[in-house]
Formats: sequence, C-alpha cells, structure tokens
Amino acid sequence: MNLLFKITTIFLIFLGAFSLFVSPSKTNDICPEDKTLEQCYQELNNRMKELERQAKETTENLSVERYNQLTLNERIAYTERKIQESEIEIRRIEIEIETKNVEIRMMERDIEETQNKIASVQQEAQKLKASISKRLSISYKYSFMNPLELLVQAQDFDHLLRKMKYLIDTRRSDRELLADMNNKGIVLDAEERVLGRSKLDLEKARIDVEDKKTDLFNERQNLAAQKNEQSRLLALSEQREASYQEQLDKIEAAQNQVTQQISAIIRQMYERGEIAVDRAVKRGEIIGFQGYTGFTYGSHLHLEVYNSNGARVNPFSLGYFTGGSLWTTVRSASYHQPLDGGVLTQTYHSVHPAIDLQSQTHGDQTGDKYYGHEIRCLGMVRRAGYYNTRGTGAPIRAITNGYVSKVYTDVCGGKYVVLKHDDGGSSLYLHLK
Repeated sequence: MNLLFKITTIFLIFLGAFSLFVSPSKTNDICPEDKTLEQCYQELNNRMKELERQAKETTENLSVERYNQLTLNERIAYTERKIQESEIEIRRIEIEIETKNVEIRMMERDIEETQNKIASVQQEAQKLKASISKRLSISYKYSFMNPLELLVQAQDFDHLLRKMKYLIDTRRSDRELLADMNNKGIVLDAEERVLGRSKLDLEKARIDVEDKKTDLFNERQNLAAQKNEQSRLLALSEQREASYQEQLDKIEAAQNQVTQQISAIIRQMYERGEIAVDRAVKRGEIIGFQGYTGFTYGSHLHLEVYNSNGARVNPFSLGYFTGGSLWTTVRSASYHQPLDGGVLTQTYHSVHPAIDLQSQTHGDQTGDKYYGHEIRCLGMVRRAGYYNTRGTGAPIRAITNGYVSKVYTDVCGGKYVVLKHDDGGSSLYLHLK
C-alpha cells in the first residue's frame, strides 16, 4: 500500500512537471492560434508604430513644456533682479530724501538765523533812530537860537565850539550808521529771499524724489505680481511636464512590452526558419539573435558592411554608429546599432575588416560559460575550451532599411544573415544563435 502510494505520488509530480513544461508559452498567448506568426508580427509592428507616434508627440509636448519652463525661469530670474534693483533704488532714494530733509532743516536754521539777524538790525536801527531823533530835536532847538544866545548858554567860547563840533560829527555819524543799517537790512533781506527760494527748491526736489519713490514702490508691486503669475505658470507647466513624463513612461513601458512580444515572435520565427529570404525589413527590426555558432571564441556578433560596389567598408564611416575604439558604447536609442546594449569587443582595422559586438544588457547575463570543441576550418584551428556566453540571445537588428537576401550556415557552422540595403550596399551578421 505504501509502495503504491509512493509510486502514485511520484507519477503525479512527474505529470505536473510535464504539464508545466508543455504548457502554452507566452508566445502562444501573444499570437492566437487563428493567426500566423507573420500576421501577429505585423500587428505588433503596427502597434509599435502607433506607440512611436504617441511617444514622439508626448516627447514634443515635454520639450515644449521644458522650453516654456526655461523661458519662465529666465523671466522669473529677470523679474527678481528687477525687484532687487528696485529695492536698492528705493533705499537709495530714501537716503536721498533724508538728505533733502537734513538740508531743509539746515536751511530753515539758516533762515531763522538770518531772520534773527534782521530783527536784531531792525532793533538797532530803531534805537539808533530814537537816539538820532533826540539829537535832531536838540539840533532843531539850537537852529532857532541866535549866536548871542548860544554864546550866553555856553560856558565859554571854547565850549561852544566843542558843542557845535559834536553836533556836526554826531549828525554825520548818524547818517553813516543809518546808511550802514540800511545796507545790512538790504543784504539780510536778500539773503533771506535766497534762502527762502533755496528752501522751496529743496522742498520741491524732496517732493519729486518722494514721487519717484512712490513710482518705484508701484513698480516693485507690479514686478512682484508678475513674478507670482510667472511662478503660477511655471507650476502649471511643471504639472503638465510631470503628466507628460508619466504618459511617456507608460508609453515606453508599453513599447518594451511590445518589443518583448516582437522579440518572442521573431525568435520563434527564427527557430522555425520562417525568416524568409527576400523578406523586407525596416531599420531596427530584429533579424536574429546573438550567439556563438561557427568559428568563434565566445558569444558575440560579427558585423561586416559592404558598399554598393561590393567593397568592404568601415561601418563607422557610414554614420550608423558613434565611437570607434574598443569598448566604446554603441548608441541604441535610435537603433543605429545592430545589437541591443552592445559594446565593441573588436573594432575595424586592416587585419580585422569588421566589428565585433557583445550585448551587456540583453540576453544571457549570468556569466556562464560553454564548452567549445576544437574546430578546424579554412586552415584555422580553434582549441577546445570554455568560452563566454554573455549576451547570447540578445536581439540583433537591421542597421538600415532593406531586405533579407540570405539566411545561411557557413562551412565552419556559423549561422548568418545577409541584409541587402535599399541604397545598394549590404551587411552581414555572423555567429547568430
């Protein structure tokens, strides 16, 4: 009983494992049974074209938003500079206003001092006039007296002469003092008028500066409003950018999924031998997968390019690639390279008129090695040993538009595809899986 139970359990486990092994693959899920692989391939290609159109449109929208943000950032920076300049000018004007106020206060003090001087002169003049008036009354009194009366009132003749001389000198001095007082009054009046005009000019200048300060305050407020509006527009643009970036990420994720589906279908077509000769392909379409068939020291793609005259040329001279030295990364974003994630392991030169590439991102990246038996082919010998498998299974793409002119296995066992270019040239992809 126990033996039968164990046998039954082992059988069920084996059956389950077998059912998992033979269960429909993802490729079958991608391509329904009522369609051929070629039909599914075309539908996926159409889907990829639509995604590329959406990606291009979204990328353009992203570029527009980023350009707008650049412009808005420049405007905001310019507005901030203008605001700072306005604030500096306002501070300068405030200092100028305070300077005008100080000058006006000094001018008021000078006017007050001048007015005090005028008042003092006027008081002196009043006193002088009173003294002169008193002396004039005495002189007037003596003017009606005859010489005998004057002589009688005088103590002696000498006293009379001194008195007469005093009156004459006093009258002359009084006239001079009055004239001097009058001149001082005229000068002080003129000085007061000049100071008054200067004060008025300063007050007008202060009003003008204050008006300018008000204008600058208004300008700063307008600039601040502009900056707020620009910041608002920038925030909206950044929101749109984030939305477009999210859309682009989703599109790229869908593109990656479609690419994996196309790769799976192409792989199945390749394995079935359904990549037919004369099949038209576009640049970037998968035409095979990296491998290590034939005379090779490890997994890689060997690429040769020929011009319309059939002469082998340096692939880098045709603009398909960037770089040219060993281990230079080949551009992949625009499918200007034949191998996804490929790097150069050997470049073009006179002894090796081709380039070798190995994928660093796709295919087998486990670091495993395979055992290669000794190969003798065309007078060459490859010794038996363990060789690198890195990149095996990575998609190989057409470097330009054309059609498959040959799918072949060479005398050394290497599988290759020859692509005839629309411009008359051709390219050979060797060591395919």
